[in-house]
Amino acid sequence: FSDLDAHREPAERHYRSAAMKNDNRVLWAFLAKLLVALPACYGLWYWVVSLSGPAVWVSARLLELLYPSVFAGIIPHGDDWIFATRLQDGGDAADEDTGIGIVVSPRGFDVGWPLLLALLTASPGSDRLTNIVIGSAGMVAVSCWGITFYVLKALSFNFSDVFLPASGLH
Repeated sequence: FSDLDAHREPAERHYRSAAMKNDNRVLWAFLAKLLVALPACYGLWYWVVSLSGPAVWVSARLLELLYPSVFAGIIPHGDDWIFATRLQDGGDAADEDTGIGIVVSPRGFDVGWPLLLALLTASPGSDRLTNIVIGSAGMVAVSCWGITFYVLKALSFNFSDVFLPASGLH
């Protein structure tokens, strides 16, 4: 190495050290914000049950579209939702009030929403709101997927003798 390179090496080391310290500060700031945001987001999620409303609504519309002769709609039941069907245990078509109902607790399907919101809230950057909107839309899609297939699984396994012939899958 020349004398010029020998003088550059400590300067580069100092620059890397300063950059690492800055990265550590950013990381610790992110973790501190995350530790504050996580309990707040989970508390908000638990308190505001209506966050899962869009996923439940989309799931109900999707099931009614796929199986119009089976599904009658959704009925709120406290924090849960009942997916009402037109089926009876005996296999006859029924009214909405007397058909089989599948109880769904949507909190089990959107548990990732508060984590996503906390991570995006704590992350650095100016486009957080855009990321929160896009991430929430993704979480609605994932929750909708889970709710829809939970209801179909419950009907297929628990009431297969009634559901499969009525749905045309048998």
